[in-house]
Amino acid sequence: YNAKARLGQQVVEINNDVVKRLYRIINKKVAHGGKIALLGFSYKPDTHICDDSQSIDLARILIESGYSVRAHDPKAINEIVKVFGASIDYCNDIYE
Repeated sequence: YNAKARLGQQVVEINNDVVKRLYRIINKKVAHGGKIALLGFSYKPDTHICDDSQSIDLARILIESGYSVRAHDPKAINEIVKVFGASIDYCNDIYE
């Protein structure tokens, strides 16, 4: 039918824009080198799956920009460690 399925492409663009928008907000409110806590890395609650996680993308940008990142996700912590190793701090609960 020569129709283009644009929805998938637009969803990816929107998801990427969310990460950029959050980074801009953080960058305005927290000095470089400041601590940022990210709660939740899996893309769906109560799962360990982090594929295409916006939190992972945001954490990468923050680390590259000099921020100190602290992470908490009770189900996905092992996956986060695989991605970031020792480059971020891991927390056992949200209060850490």
